Amino acid sequence: MKKAKNKKGQVMVELVMVLGVYLFLLGFMITGFQVMHNKIVYSLAAYEGVRTAIAYDPVTGGHNISLAQERANSVLATQIGTTKGDVKIDITTEGDYFKCTVTGNNKFLFPILNPNGIGSKNEHVIATSFTMRKERPSTVDD
Repeated sequence: MKKAKNKKGQVMVELVMVLGVYLFLLGFMITGFQVMHNKIVYSLAAYEGVRTAIAYDPVTGGHNISLAQERANSVLATQIGTTKGDVKIDITTEGDYFKCTVTGNNKFLFPILNPNGIGSKNEHVIATSFTMRKERPSTVDD
């Protein structure tokens, strides 16, 4: 049997083609996991912030919003090591409810597509919010 002389390098061409697709898929998975992780941490921070905000303090006679923001910041600091400038925490009151919204610009390893169809790895806004009803002061008469 005769070997074809012009078949040299075929394996290298196939490797480069498959390696490019493999690295793209690997980078896409890592970026997807970064998005999911940040979304979960932001949700946890919003939950902890609003949970702290709804607690009625009988000593001061009200709700402590600054403590709620500190609690949300501590969750973010322990989970993703963020500073206060990276993520915005907003706690608002809406009637009988408190709403905590956590918003942050995130940088990712690989570009991802946003709803407008533009890919960028520089910044993507991830936001989440949580709403809970305020605790009311106890009306128990002694």
